[in-house]
Amino acid sequence: MRLSSNPELVRHWRIELRPARVAGAVGIAAVLCGLAVVSGSLQDGGLVASARGLFGVMLGAQFVILAVWAAGTCGETLVRERAEKTFDFWRTTRLTVAELLIGVVVGRPVLVAVAVACSLPVSIALAILGGVPVSGWLLSYALLPVA
Repeated sequence: MRLSSNPELVRHWRIELRPARVAGAVGIAAVLCGLAVVSGSLQDGGLVASARGLFGVMLGAQFVILAVWAAGTCGETLVRERAEKTFDFWRTTRLTVAELLIGVVVGRPVLVAVAVACSLPVSIALAILGGVPVSGWLLSYALLPVA
């Protein structure tokens, strides 16, 4: 089954990817990236000297934010389904357990994935500026979706 034909996944994407929510997530990511760059430029030696450290901080923040927010939104989905008394509909649906699981695990954290994706160009630029080997940051970002 293709991901785009999974009704649970499409439902969560429609909820999470409303234009106002996406604009808010992109705006917050842009402001935080801007603050990181400005704080790096104010350090002794300028942005070039602090780029490697800022890349490490941003990489760590991306991993933590993605993992914590994803776990929180998935857990909140289950709590909300129980509170709204719609959890039983999951047991009576024709969707398989895998389709429901993919819908929740991939669908709910899509907004934080958008925010992290917006910060990737800045953090990759910091990695290049700081002299981080390409294989290092490529492997780090290859592991990011697993978080």
